[in-house]
Amino acid sequence: MRFVTLWLVPVVFASSMACSSSGNKSTGDTAPSPAEPPDAARLEPDPSKDLIVAQPRAKKPADAPPLDATPLDLEGRLIHTPLPAEKSVEAYLGVEFKLRIANRHFVLSPSDKVTRADLLAAKDTEVKLTCIMRRGSVPDHYESYPTEADGSPMKRPDTCQVTSLTR
Repeated sequence: MRFVTLWLVPVVFASSMACSSSGNKSTGDTAPSPAEPPDAARLEPDPSKDLIVAQPRAKKPADAPPLDATPLDLEGRLIHTPLPAEKSVEAYLGVEFKLRIANRHFVLSPSDKVTRADLLAAKDTEVKLTCIMRRGSVPDHYESYPTEADGSPMKRPDTCQVTSLTR
């Protein structure tokens, strides 16, 4: 219990007060206003100053912009790998559907037009599909996630969102 108490004191102190280099004077420009929702920004240290500043929150995967808005026409074998029920790197990455073209794999995701059930019905068959590449995401600061070797959050893979599918 003592470890938890010692750990919480610096975090609470750092997030509730910002100190300038001239002493313990509070600066009003560092914390988000109380009117903002608590998850609208995250607090991070600013290396150029002795302050903690609010940084904009990362976008969620659904908000991720397309890598290229040009639709891709692909043809290959649709592979389905069920996601594990327990927490794991595979479950975090969410790679359930892949399209194998020669030695390359494209990670597929369903859309409003082509549902998960449509992709399941076409598993292990040769398909033609049209998709739009979507940027992979990094988790929000409050989510749990696996890390890379350097300690940074593991990025989810870029996906190809399927807009049409034919067998």
